[in-house]
Amino acid sequence: MFNQTVKVLVLLMLTLTTKVLATTTPLGFIDCGLSTIQLSKKLEWKDVNLTMGRSYDDVLADITDSDEQVSDEFEASEGWRYPTEDEFQSLISEWFSINYFSYSYSDYPFGDRDEKIVEAFIIVFGDTYHTFLDSTDHKFDIAEKGSGAIKGIIGSYKAPINWRHSVAIIHDSEMIYRNGELYEDRTDIVDYSSTQPDNNSVYNVGSFLVRDLE
Repeated sequence: MFNQTVKVLVLLMLTLTTKVLATTTPLGFIDCGLSTIQLSKKLEWKDVNLTMGRSYDDVLADITDSDEQVSDEFEASEGWRYPTEDEFQSLISEWFSINYFSYSYSDYPFGDRDEKIVEAFIIVFGDTYHTFLDSTDHKFDIAEKGSGAIKGIIGSYKAPINWRHSVAIIHDSEMIYRNGELYEDRTDIVDYSSTQPDNNSVYNVGSFLVRDLE
């Protein structure tokens, strides 16, 4: 029943939002508000900022309804899981029309430039850094026409350390002081070379979660 409902929703949104898709997201993606559908892989991606400040162990226990779960924001029947390294690479490759295979990447459209496609990705998939700054009324803010960064745990780890999962980052960080004065515009980059202990939570790090539409 769930899968059939999702299929109907996808077809309806494809019919009604073709013009919007062309101007706000790359073709092949549908922004559903709190999640994004990648049509080619039949995957739905949960916004990363919805799990920020939670550890890998905490989120995994929640999405699987294990006995160790502390929070209860997900049901196992919803089908959310951590994406594989290949799935994350395919997401980046398809959104940005690049060949992204692993780790740090700073070639076009990343690097020392201001590209709307990078800002759009961060906004659509959940700007964890901007969310953190606003939630703490930090002295820094993100420029109105810019974006911050996404930091999200994915389901791969660097062997032989199988208790530290990779943290992916998509970075823009057009920062200003809250009085509006420009502070810094950092180099845009995508990377997942850093790792985080599975039982650690970090204030501006969430989790990339996906579920299969079929």
